[in-house]
Amino acid sequence: MLTNKILRLLPAALLVGAAAAVNGSDTCATATPISGLGIHNFDNTGFSIDGPPDCSGQPVRRDMWFIWTCTATDGYSVSTCNGTVLDTRIVIYDGFDCATFPQITCAASTCGGQTEVTFNAVNGQQYLIRLGSRAAGASGSGTFEISTDFCITAPTDPLDPNGDCASAVPIANTSYTNLFVSKDEPDYYYFELAPAATLQMDYTFSHGSGDIDVFVYDDCGVNVIAESLSGDNDEQIIYTNTDTCDMLISVRTEIWTGSGSPCNSYDLVVSGTGGTGNPCGGGGNVTYACDPANNNSTGTDAKADVTGSFDSGDTYPIHIEVTNGPPSQFGYFLASATAVDPGINVSQGQLCVGAPQVRYTAATATGEGNPDFKSVSVFDGSGVLQNLSGTSTTGMGYDVPNYIPGPVSQQVVPGSTWVFQLWYRDVGGVSNFSTAAVVTFN
Repeated sequence: MLTNKILRLLPAALLVGAAAAVNGSDTCATATPISGLGIHNFDNTGFSIDGPPDCSGQPVRRDMWFIWTCTATDGYSVSTCNGTVLDTRIVIYDGFDCATFPQITCAASTCGGQTEVTFNAVNGQQYLIRLGSRAAGASGSGTFEISTDFCITAPTDPLDPNGDCASAVPIANTSYTNLFVSKDEPDYYYFELAPAATLQMDYTFSHGSGDIDVFVYDDCGVNVIAESLSGDNDEQIIYTNTDTCDMLISVRTEIWTGSGSPCNSYDLVVSGTGGTGNPCGGGGNVTYACDPANNNSTGTDAKADVTGSFDSGDTYPIHIEVTNGPPSQFGYFLASATAVDPGINVSQGQLCVGAPQVRYTAATATGEGNPDFKSVSVFDGSGVLQNLSGTSTTGMGYDVPNYIPGPVSQQVVPGSTWVFQLWYRDVGGVSNFSTAAVVTFN
C-alpha cells in the first residue's frame, strides 16, 4: 500500500546513484537536456537572467535552464530541499517554448530557503525547468532532485468524497484499506455509538510518509471528545459512551499541518459502533413551534433545523441552520426561555420567542465581550443561511454557546428548555421569522 511513499523516503543515492555532474544552461534556447528521475548538480555563479519575471511578479535570478523529458505519466516533484544553502526559486514550463513561456507552476522558498514544486507530466513530453536564486545578487551551488510525487497521483479512495462535515460518510464495524488523506482534504466519518458501548478505531500507516492525526466529535467539528496525536506510526481511538442514549459520533482524520509530507495512505479497523434506536438529540430534545412560519418573498417559509449533542456541558451543544430564505437577505438569531405559538404578528412574520428576548447580534457580542454571541448571517442564492460572523464550524447557520447572554444571562443546564428563532430581512424592507426551535438540553 505504501510502496511508492517508502521508495521516496530512501536515500536518493540508493535509487539513482551519484548526482549528475551536468549543469544547467545560462539561456533557455540552449537548455541542458535531462530525463527521468534523479539528482542533478547546479551552480549558478556568474549566470544572468534569461526569462520573464513570471513567478508572482518576480524573476528567477541567475537562472539555469534544463529541458526535461518525462519517461512515465505521473505526478512529479522538482526540489532543492536539503540540497543547497541557496535560497532558490523554480519555475516549470510546458514544452520547449522560449517565446511564450507557458508556465505550469512556480514557487520560492517552500522548505526553508529552498524550494519544491509539483506538477503532472505526460510520458514523452518535454518540460522546461528554470532554477535559480530568489534574492538579487545571490548565487551558489547544490543539487536538485526530480522524483515522483505520490500526493499528486494518489487515486481517490472508496469512501471519497468526504472532505468536510457536510460530506461525512457512514462507517461500520469492519476493515477499510487503502484510504487516502491529504492536508488539502481531510477525511470525515460518522456513526452511532450505543450507551456503554466502546468504540475502537485502529489506524495503520507509516508516520514517515505523513503524520496522521485523529479527532472524535459528538458534534461534527465542534466538541472534541477524544483524539489521537502521536508522533509515531499508527493511531488508536478508544472511547466509551457514558450517556444513556445513542451518540452520533463524527471523526476527522487529517494530516498534521506541520507534517513534512502533505499526504499519506492508511488502513482502518473499526469496532463498537451501532445504535439502539434511542438517539441523543432525538426523542423530544427538539421540537418546532410556529411551523409552518409565514411565507417570505420566495413563496415558502424559512425552516430552522437543529443538530448537535444537546449536552449542556458542551461549549456549543447545538448547531442551527435555516433554509428557504430570500437570497441576499441578512438575519440573526433570537432566544428566550418561553415559546409563543401561535406567534405575535410582527411585520410579515410571527415572533415566537417570549420575553425577555436575547438577540445574537454584534451589539450583544460587544456588550458581553464574547464574539460567540454574534450570529449575523445572510441567505445565499439557494436560500441557505451562511454565517458572516465566524461562529459556525460548517460556514452555515450558527453554533449556539451553552450560555445565554443578556438580558437573560443564564448558563444552559441539564433539563432546561430554550427557544431559538431567526429574524431576517426580506425584499422591500420588511422582516420575517423562521420556524422556532424548542430545545431541551441534556
